[in-house]
Amino acid sequence: MTEWDRLGLRIVLVDDEEVLAHTLARRLARGNTVRVFQDPRVALEFLTGSPDEVDVVLSDVTMPSLDGGELFDLVTARWPRLRDRFVFMTGAGEEMRLALSARTGCEVLGKPTSVVDLRDALLRAFTRG
Repeated sequence: MTEWDRLGLRIVLVDDEEVLAHTLARRLARGNTVRVFQDPRVALEFLTGSPDEVDVVLSDVTMPSLDGGELFDLVTARWPRLRDRFVFMTGAGEEMRLALSARTGCEVLGKPTSVVDLRDALLRAFTRG
């Protein structure tokens, strides 16, 4: 059993790509609770009812109804404790990743990323916040 398995993180995963979201959820579920949302507005509704039931938010950046940066702004305006608990993922180029990281102070991983890099980023976000 690794440190990751013992943490029992409560992860909100937001990605509009259904197959990718569920694949990531399966990989992250060992020892953790992962709630998957394809629509960031539905994730926001969940957080409204259960903000204390979330340790880390893993969000795609580019989504049709609300992008990851907008989700970050809405969530952190209501629940400032989650400000350091975001990790973003995107297929966009390095310039965009750096700009979002500078704006939010959060890690922005490229897609695809390894599950090890993803887990490390989530652990850093959890211990940072």
